[in-house]
Amino acid sequence: LSLYIDGKLRRGLKGATEDEVEASLERAMALFRYVHEKDVLEKYYKQHLARRLLLARSVSDDAERAMISKLKRELGFQYTSKLEGMFTDVRTSAETNERFAAYVGALRESRAASAASASAAAAVGDGLLVVRGESESDADPLAVDIAVHVLTTGFWPLQSVALCTLPPDVSAAAAVFRKFYLDSHSGRRLTYQTNMGTADLRAHFPLKRHELSVSTYQMVLLVAFNKKKVLTAKDLREQSGITARDLWRNLAALCSPKHRILLRKRAECKPGEKPTSMNDGDMFTVNNKFKSKLFKIRVGGGQATKEEPKELAQTRLKVEEERKHQIEAAIVRIMKSRKTLSHNELIAETTKLLQARFLANPLVIKQRVESLIEREYLERTPEDRRKYNYLA
Repeated sequence: LSLYIDGKLRRGLKGATEDEVEASLERAMALFRYVHEKDVLEKYYKQHLARRLLLARSVSDDAERAMISKLKRELGFQYTSKLEGMFTDVRTSAETNERFAAYVGALRESRAASAASASAAAAVGDGLLVVRGESESDADPLAVDIAVHVLTTGFWPLQSVALCTLPPDVSAAAAVFRKFYLDSHSGRRLTYQTNMGTADLRAHFPLKRHELSVSTYQMVLLVAFNKKKVLTAKDLREQSGITARDLWRNLAALCSPKHRILLRKRAECKPGEKPTSMNDGDMFTVNNKFKSKLFKIRVGGGQATKEEPKELAQTRLKVEEERKHQIEAAIVRIMKSRKTLSHNELIAETTKLLQARFLANPLVIKQRVESLIEREYLERTPEDRRKYNYLA
């Protein structure tokens, strides 16, 4: 259902009238009402919404907000508060990037004025010429334009990923933004999520120039070929710091028949290995014969649209952990108002309170009651062990 809504809000509602948009969203809500595990749907909806907002792929902000309004009417503010927080972050980030662009513009003007002054002094003096070096220490923080989405940790589906090794100029530009942001927001901490970013590259092929719209990982891999013409998969993984799974996925997109920006020469297969699988010995080069009718090419393919079995299991585990906290909060809320309840009454009221989000398992509710007793939120009554008292 979340993928269906995602498809509609990406491109399915393009050019649709207001009535058609409303009818399409209402059909999705009709199915939504039959979903028992609405907390699971929320998790996937948040992932898809994050992708649409960060990649600017939404067909309409009005349609996005209309969908969230429908979810709020159905389940209340608590269900949609984080989704609305994501929109707030995007709006705030746009304002921050405008100020940062003005800040960088002022730095560039200041540097240009200093260079002009130094040039005039050199013309009068001994003709000294300064040339920028090629080492990483000589990276130019003003050579590239960057825009950063500052995301609130609690709102977005962020992952704990290792920071990949960005090209020197990009890394230096990111450091400038960090200083600019933290100077006006003390006490905060920025952690770059390179797995969620995008980049536009100007690529100079022998036959034609193109502008490539790629993921941050793909940008890191392509820029590596500026220094060396041939690189193995192992070289790329070690230089970039990208995990093996993400590396294969992004290399496959760059080598796909649709674009074929990179050429791959397979290494000899090991016993029992499929010829289609990638291994560390595979060699990659830039396709010098690459050409396309389009000037701007969107590569894509760097992110999976569906979860693999292992990821599905991890998502389910996270959901179960979050449900434990929600069940405990519901139990405490009920007992705080009722003071004393029998076991069966508590199970029934907890299930009723949570049924808007998910169907709570009575066995899990019992386990959470035991946990609350251990932590002295509840106690069993001395007269009847099947009854519980709330401890203030």
